[in-house]
Amino acid sequence: MEKIVWTQSALSDLRAIHDYVSTDSELYANLSVEGLFDTVEHIQQHPNEGRVVEEFNNPEVRELVIGRYSVVYRISSGIVGVVRVRIL
Repeated sequence: MEKIVWTQSALSDLRAIHDYVSTDSELYANLSVEGLFDTVEHIQQHPNEGRVVEEFNNPEVRELVIGRYSVVYRISSGIVGVVRVRIL
């Protein structure tokens, strides 16, 4: 099992997603963020499941697309570093 580390950028992305979705529904904003945390827990168990991000051409930098969100992370020395969370 890999250790999860969230960057400040990724946490800021989560806050921005929550703020954006909460303008329509606080409930869906909370569910969206919870779903993203669940996705990262899945990545912790299966870090190589995400596709390699083409722009970086580095097998350590991957992304997992869940619905309309992309979780970009880097695998290094037993750590999954969540780099960004983007709305697609």
